[in-house]
Amino acid sequence: MEFHYHPSDEIRGMESDSLNGKKLVLGVTGSVAIYKAVDLARELIKRSADVYVVMSKDATKLVDPQLFEWATGNKVFTEFSGEVGHVVLSRTCDGMVIAPATANTIAKLAIGVADTSVSLTALNFIGLRKPLVIAPAMHLAMYRAPQISEAISKLRSYGVMILEPQEDDVRAKFPEVDDIALAVEVAVLRGTDLRGVRVLVTAGPTREFLDPVRFLTNASSGRMGIAIAKEAYFRGADVTLIHGPIDRTLIPKYVRSLNVTTTTEMLNAVVNELKNKH
Repeated sequence: MEFHYHPSDEIRGMESDSLNGKKLVLGVTGSVAIYKAVDLARELIKRSADVYVVMSKDATKLVDPQLFEWATGNKVFTEFSGEVGHVVLSRTCDGMVIAPATANTIAKLAIGVADTSVSLTALNFIGLRKPLVIAPAMHLAMYRAPQISEAISKLRSYGVMILEPQEDDVRAKFPEVDDIALAVEVAVLRGTDLRGVRVLVTAGPTREFLDPVRFLTNASSGRMGIAIAKEAYFRGADVTLIHGPIDRTLIPKYVRSLNVTTTTEMLNAVVNELKNKH
């Protein structure tokens, strides 16, 4: 009797069926943020995608490939030879995401160096004009180095979607897993069809004060507006988000945002944006 069950089947489609029937390559490089790539693989499976992992040699020194095989249920590729697996993957899969992507990998892709399994596969995707999403993770000084900035600009000119990392004082950290998964979904299914479009989104409640202590408001969390802003951003739009008093940790740093409190402030902010930019 032949069995085809794998534990990853238990989570398939738990989030949505948006990527049902889509085959995705997850490229993993030698960053300490590599452990989050497992969560990304699982998140893509929750959206019904089939995920195939390609690891650089440096990545295999940090995490055993068997972990990604367990996470996805598919063979993990660490090197290619006569079987030209990189060609097969690029031709049969719908898109690729490199997460985490080191400064070394980004620089190599910009000048066409294909000396790792990940860069080799990614160059094939670029050559075939297929969606490629890159999620950088490195020290902040490296991310801001002019060579990396130039490499990122060059890759974007090739149609590569490069996500903004989360920055603190010293690190350019792995973007939120949900944001990467959404960016991949958008790149594969919708592309940058809103490029050149300006989008204004309002989100959250406002407050009308009865006195210095009491006010009238509603229970809006702002999540719907934030979701719309993210979707529009990843589809290439120039997005402005005007929001009331909400949990600021929900607001994506890569989207321009304006904070208001009262209904009058919301109205004035919207009118001002429409007059000046939209």
